[in-house]
This record gives sequence, structure tokens and C-alpha cells, in this order.
Amino acid sequence: MKKIVIMTIGAVLALGPCAVAQNSAAGKAAALYKQGLRAVEQGQVETARTCFEEVIRLQPRHINARYQLKQLSLTSGSLAATRRENSMKAVNLPAVDFEGLTLPEAVEAINALVEKETKKQFTPNFIVQDPTGAFATRKITLKLGGLPASQVLKYCLESARATARYDAHAIVIRPLGVEKGAPAVEGRDEQAVKEPAGKGSRDPFVR
Repeated sequence: MKKIVIMTIGAVLALGPCAVAQNSAAGKAAALYKQGLRAVEQGQVETARTCFEEVIRLQPRHINARYQLKQLSLTSGSLAATRRENSMKAVNLPAVDFEGLTLPEAVEAINALVEKETKKQFTPNFIVQDPTGAFATRKITLKLGGLPASQVLKYCLESARATARYDAHAIVIRPLGVEKGAPAVEGRDEQAVKEPAGKGSRDPFVR
């Protein structure tokens, strides 16, 4: 009887490190999966991808992680757009003083202010599409302080009766109610504030 008890205890002790390792891997995988989901919500595509790949390495049969990884390949563009929008919300502009600017001039100023506040680590990358020249007569006057760049842009869009679409690599702006196929006014069909060379679409708020 004593021999049986001793053998049983020995077997438990032998399995102990294995069980601890499995629990440790499961706990790490669970934490990484949650981190990946948070990254998806914030539009951090590469961070999310890395998390889900590590979960699968730790637990190859993790169905949810495999599903999320597949979804990333389908939705990476919209997630990158969300990241750009979140970046605009994260940049606080201490002072804005626009006097009688057109919308292209205003977004160029916002572009410069955002670059200054982020030390050129992030650029909104505006593209203004104005095929009918509607923005030429719509002047913007704003005196604001301590607001997110996204909110300043919103006020500019409202003043100029315009709309913005966040894309993966740019913020595209058009007049409200203008069809995409509308005839262009020469020299005014597209104005862009380009991102500095070498920066790509890297976002400084993604670590």
C-alpha cells in the first residue's frame, strides 16, 4: 500500500512542471489575445497581427486567434484608417488662429501644426478634392485653443460645408453634395499636402 502511495506522489511531482508550463502558456496566450483585440479597436494592425501570431504559436488550436488573423487581412485598410483618425484625436493643438482662409489653406495650416506638435512624427496627409472650385469662396475664420486636431478639422469642414473621409494613407476632403464625376475647374481638381519623404504612414502613437 505504501509503495502505491509513493508511486502516485512521484507521478504527480513528475507532471508538476509540465502542468505549470501549460498553465503559463495558456495565461500568456489569453493575455496576448486580449491585447490583440485592443489593438484592433485602436486600428493598430501590425501590433494586432503580432499578438495573434504569438497566440497561435503558443496554442496552435486557438480558433479565435486564427479567425482574428484572417479578419485582419480583410480589414487592414479600414483599421489603418481608424488609426489615422485616432492619431488626429490624440494631437492637441494649443492655439489656432485662422482669418479668412480657404479650406485648402486651413488644412495646410492644420497639417503644419500637427507636424510641429508631434515633431514631424505624424502627418495627417490631407488630399483636398474640389472639382468645381467650391472652396474658393468659402472662407474660414477660427480662433481656438487646446483642442484635438480632429475637432479643429471638424470646425473647418463645417465652415466650408465639406466632408472628410479617413483612409489608410490620407484624409480625403470634398465639398458636400458634389458628385465624384463633376466637371473639374482647371487647376483646382486636386490639391494635396504630402507627407514628408521617408515617413511613410508610420504612426508615432503605435509602439
